[in-house]
Amino acid sequence: MIRQNDHIKGYKISELEINVSQYADDMTIFLHGSEVAFEKCIETLGEFEKYSGLNMNQDQTKVIWFGCPRPPETIYLRNLQFDWNPRSLGQHFQLISKG
Repeated sequence: MIRQNDHIKGYKISELEINVSQYADDMTIFLHGSEVAFEKCIETLGEFEKYSGLNMNQDQTKVIWFGCPRPPETIYLRNLQFDWNPRSLGQHFQLISKG
């Protein structure tokens, strides 16, 4: 559902656009940073929950902000946590800047 949504733009590395990485029950979603992409992603996850009964655990969900100069306070995070020391599937991410 996320990959098919034209409003959800992933993170580009060279010519490759990455937006979803999954392993078992863990999912990492990469967005290019626009509020539209973030909102559409949250909406899509809500639709998925409605049909599947599976939901996002907001206590374990973190937003990682990297590669963009805009500070995290300017993005609409809802009730999600922001993480300056991110880890995904056991791997640490090196952040480029803190805004």
